[in-house]
Amino acid sequence: MNNTEQARAVAAQPPRSDAAVASRRSMLFGASAVAAGAAALAVASRSSLPAPASPTVQTAPEKGGGYRVTPHNLHYYATTLV
Repeated sequence: MNNTEQARAVAAQPPRSDAAVASRRSMLFGASAVAAGAAALAVASRSSLPAPASPTVQTAPEKGGGYRVTPHNLHYYATTLV
């Protein structure tokens, strides 16, 4: 179907009734109200959570030696072998 045929098909359709348009608008309004309520509930539930504990900060060793071999490091080095 080309553009001209599409335009004729759209023009040939009867106009929608006011009741159908009002029904669609009320459905969209209701859906947006539900979404707003869900967002408000999510924000309210987050504010009632206790504050997270402050993370412990590890200080760097005085004489260097801050590098640690971990399983993650070993896996990375294993993947770089040719």
